[in-house]
Amino acid sequence: MTATQRRLDDRRWSARLAVDLDGTFAELVLAATDGLFSGLLRLTGSAPDAEDLVQETWVRAHRALHGMTVDQRAELRVSGWLWTIAVNRWRTWCGRRGGADVALGDHDVVSRHADAASTTTLERIVLVDALATLPPNLREAVVLHHVVGLRYREVAEVVERPEGTVKADVHRGLAALRSILTPIEPAREQP
Repeated sequence: MTATQRRLDDRRWSARLAVDLDGTFAELVLAATDGLFSGLLRLTGSAPDAEDLVQETWVRAHRALHGMTVDQRAELRVSGWLWTIAVNRWRTWCGRRGGADVALGDHDVVSRHADAASTTTLERIVLVDALATLPPNLREAVVLHHVVGLRYREVAEVVERPEGTVKADVHRGLAALRSILTPIEPAREQP
């Protein structure tokens, strides 16, 4: 996980949302926006689209929180709940576009938001391009588990698929990425 994607402390945030919804919501937006943006950028491949989806996620979250009782907010698992909204917004975005093809080329944004110590800029660009080739179900499983840092159980809840299916999707997604990213050795000439 990158520095901007430290895991949210669900208990702390849900307890605070139960007591002071409006004040805590503003702080939650500040704490979680970078992580939402980073994950949605890897799903969409487009910084403007990721920014729009982050905004839509926060609008939906705010409306939903105001419709909840204090007890419901106190029991909320904030990380998974936010990502459920974000993934649903992404799926709607895919539907509006007629599929989940992503626009490649937002490499400057990826460079600014990725963990500089993890890989070089060129490697990040190649990885983002490779992620874009994955089918939507594999891409969302890999991004939610490995980029966002959700546990398999949480990913399963977000994408509404069995945990075993999510594990298989992550495994197949990583295998596909490995095959894309593994350099092909040039044929050696025979003496």
